[in-house]
Amino acid sequence: MLASAAYLSQDPEGETRRKNPHSLHLFHYNAFVRHNHQHQIRIKNTNWGPYKFDAGNVTFLYQDTPVGTVVVPKGKAGMRGTKKINVDVSLNTVALPSSSTLSSELSGGVLTLTSEATLTGKVGLMLIVNKKKSASMSCTIQIDVSTKTVKSLECN
Repeated sequence: MLASAAYLSQDPEGETRRKNPHSLHLFHYNAFVRHNHQHQIRIKNTNWGPYKFDAGNVTFLYQDTPVGTVVVPKGKAGMRGTKKINVDVSLNTVALPSSSTLSSELSGGVLTLTSEATLTGKVGLMLIVNKKKSASMSCTIQIDVSTKTVKSLECN
């Protein structure tokens, strides 16, 4: 029984957090937004072995249209530990179609974005077995346009 429990593994968890509230710069002109800030990506490993993951991307979307991408470098989250990676995020809405509701959302005062990522890698169990696992993240970010702050950040 103990041997089979030791070989069970779970998918690691991913989440994103705003690192520095003073690093948020939001510029909007009519229906155009340029947004720069720092984010902290966290990969939480709940397994009894290290999780080595390959490089991946975090994509930021506005109504399912990509407005920015951040590269997460290859790394390792230790046994039952959390790997924290600081990244600079630069978002730009120039590529949005003219039919988007960005201008009405900006005049409403809250800009809603989503972010998605999947990191693939291997969990080492008892230095013998490596199991392929992936960490997935999906977050919703609401930005208060008037105060230029992140109003809410929720990750699944």
